[in-house]
Amino acid sequence: MTNSFFHRLTTFYRAENDLSNMTWIMQEVSPAFRKHWLRFFFPGIDIGQVVEVRREQPDANSGDSRVDFFIDMADGNHYMIEVKIGDTNHHFGQYERAYGIPSARFGYIVNYEMEMDGYDVKTWEEFSLSMRALQPSDPEERSLISGYRQYLNSVCNIQIIDKPMRLNNLNSLYSLYTILGKLLNQPSAQPTLRPYIASAKPKAYSAGIQYVEFVIAECVYALFWINFEYEDPRIWICIPDINWDKNTPVVKSLQTFNNVNSEGGTYDKAAYYTKMMRGYWFRLQPTLLQNLESSDDVEFQKSILASFIKEVSGVVMKKQRLSLEEKPL
Repeated sequence: MTNSFFHRLTTFYRAENDLSNMTWIMQEVSPAFRKHWLRFFFPGIDIGQVVEVRREQPDANSGDSRVDFFIDMADGNHYMIEVKIGDTNHHFGQYERAYGIPSARFGYIVNYEMEMDGYDVKTWEEFSLSMRALQPSDPEERSLISGYRQYLNSVCNIQIIDKPMRLNNLNSLYSLYTILGKLLNQPSAQPTLRPYIASAKPKAYSAGIQYVEFVIAECVYALFWINFEYEDPRIWICIPDINWDKNTPVVKSLQTFNNVNSEGGTYDKAAYYTKMMRGYWFRLQPTLLQNLESSDDVEFQKSILASFIKEVSGVVMKKQRLSLEEKPL
């Protein structure tokens, strides 16, 4: 019944304030949840010294700032937590000045990948995963926490892939697509990878296509896609030499990588350029694909895909620094 109740809530209460309100209610009614929620941000906080947790507390000076969670402690100190879903209007620096609280006592949680110097930014997916270990002895409390986690995963579109993929099984294509989506959204990596929505469509015999922007120092240098072909099982990364976006330069110098593979690399010596397919193609080593397919460890499967993406990105990064088509085609 509790899970059904929270499931119904996701139909009408999906906004950022809704999630904040639901989370505040949970930490008010469940002592185990409050302890877990606060220590997720502040591992050393003394839960016994928490006097009150307030919602949308305005600052005492101008009243222009309204932090989502404001925590009063018995010793007179305060903590605060800001919640984000999609919204990128951040308050780093602003809230510390407004409330007189140092960044070490400022928790921040978002439903996308981001980093900020001087802050430990958390994600809702990390919080959802951490709740797996939250199993209080009270069955009613456990039921509430289970229902809340279901609500959270729905509102933040959190997809937990914990079963190994079998790529000859259509059900696993969703897992592959979800995993690739996370691996290909790396805003803090060098080079940066981030999703790109293109008008091109995958061929009928392909699946799991992901279109990605390849960024170095805030400049979009290229776009690429990665896909899985299931008629003749292969996983490819393709760097196209056509311009999908008029504002994106195009690399024209990867032909020199024909039939070249770094020692111990993840892509095989079939890496090549073809004018007919208009792109630079890197194929995951067949032995690694076989290892990925046969493994019962989904984290090992993820590591193979991550290494493949990282190596090809590194190769492209080196070449793009050497030769770049400066003007869009």
